[in-house]
Amino acid sequence: MSSRYYGYKYNPEKPYSILAGLDDTELGTLNELLAVIRQLQHTKELRGLERILLALERQVGIVKGNPNSLIEYEEAELAGREYLDKLYQLIHRKVFIKFLYKGFEMSTATWIVAFPLQLREFNNRWYLVGWAQNKDETIIIQTFPIDRFQLPPAETTESFTCPKEIDLREHFKNIIGITNTGKLITVKLKFHSAIRLQYAITKKIHHSQRSEIDPNDGKTILILEVAWNKELLTKILGFGSDVEVLEPFDLRQKIITKLEQALQRYK
Repeated sequence: MSSRYYGYKYNPEKPYSILAGLDDTELGTLNELLAVIRQLQHTKELRGLERILLALERQVGIVKGNPNSLIEYEEAELAGREYLDKLYQLIHRKVFIKFLYKGFEMSTATWIVAFPLQLREFNNRWYLVGWAQNKDETIIIQTFPIDRFQLPPAETTESFTCPKEIDLREHFKNIIGITNTGKLITVKLKFHSAIRLQYAITKKIHHSQRSEIDPNDGKTILILEVAWNKELLTKILGFGSDVEVLEPFDLRQKIITKLEQALQRYK
């Protein structure tokens, strides 16, 4: 809708899409471009574009009036998602930020000053990764779920000295999820369900995963080299009775305790 002031404004009750304004020729050109990129997506430079390409193809299908899109995603209703674009811009500008944060275990919210490095998605939840002050006042890499931000993040003049440059790919290399405890362990999981084993093989639990056969019963054992964290526990518990932790002993005992506590709820 035109305005007698400056520029244009749109009705917020009617979602606007740039794709909706394209004619058939332009949509055809976009489809050709997507086809070219798809041919190149497995090259080193373009690796990782699959989700972006699928999202674009999905939107093109919607614009063209297909009531049943060929591609569909699980879309979690995550609080704080509206901060993603602003956080991305702040990271790109390499500035210190400040935000009001309240974790689930915290009784009151607190202001956090951080030097943001990366936005990271895990299990349909977005996290901000960056340098921030720990409880003992040391500066360490921390992860903050953005759904626990109480106010929009903003640039700040407050700052501190970041310890060093860090390779975040290396930092997260040996973990499942986003919590890096620094304690690397060798985990051995025996699967007692052939079907659940196939799930774990076709969608790896972790990239370090390898397998061996138990000579005693012929069942498959998956071996992981990962950090001990809560996400590891959650992943194992998700397999229920279909998997058994063989090693390490303390992880096995932790799983036993969790399962016994769960069983008590049903007695």
